[in-house]
Amino acid sequence: MNFNDIITSIGVNIGSPNLPSAERTVVKRDIDYVINKVLRKSEGLKKKTEFTITTDDSSQVMSDDFLAVREVIFLNSDGNRYFSKEIEYETYLKWRPNIINNTPFGVFDTASTPELIYDSQENFDLDGYVGYTWLDTATQVTLLWKPAIAGTIQVYHSYIPESLLSSLSSSPNFNTAFHDVVIDGVTEKQLIRKFSRARTEIEIVSLRSQIKYYSDNYKESLAEFLKFVNKEAETHRVEPFDFLNDHSMLL
Repeated sequence: MNFNDIITSIGVNIGSPNLPSAERTVVKRDIDYVINKVLRKSEGLKKKTEFTITTDDSSQVMSDDFLAVREVIFLNSDGNRYFSKEIEYETYLKWRPNIINNTPFGVFDTASTPELIYDSQENFDLDGYVGYTWLDTATQVTLLWKPAIAGTIQVYHSYIPESLLSSLSSSPNFNTAFHDVVIDGVTEKQLIRKFSRARTEIEIVSLRSQIKYYSDNYKESLAEFLKFVNKEAETHRVEPFDFLNDHSMLL
């Protein structure tokens, strides 16, 4: 089933099998709206984006279609993983990795200025890791990390594809079993528009019944769709003593 078949099915549902050009344009926009709404609810489509970085880098702007991160992996030039940890933006600002106080032991700062902090709680918690966080603005999402390293970043994330209005004759980017999610969702929107123009009590009662029918179908189909796409690969495990898994500690 391609997009033209979906448009025909929607036309049949609303009582207009041969939709005029102007109405087809509105239906296409509704299809685009419903697909994007479904993708947001399902956390979008999933893909991996890879960036090569140097020690001069400490930030990376994500693409415009970026929706939500699933995992970030930092690799060195040999492809081995760095220890990494996601941190709050405020913690990222306060953390200064590997700062060493060169003041000799036992020497006290007697100046009137406040004493500098060299070893903070952030150093105890994060030194030895790549700490990363996210900066959101109105137009883009940026990945930030410390310290600056050379290698590769692999970002596994979900995304929302660009508007589909220019390619609605091609196959939808959905499993064929769930085309009815789009059909029922757009049919509901079309019937609601017709309801606002109804003039007789018979029309109102009939449209109200149809709207409820397709609304219920849309919710049921959407729930099935979300179960289909939102699956975890494995159960999360909690290992309280990480040092026990350090091979260098084995006797």
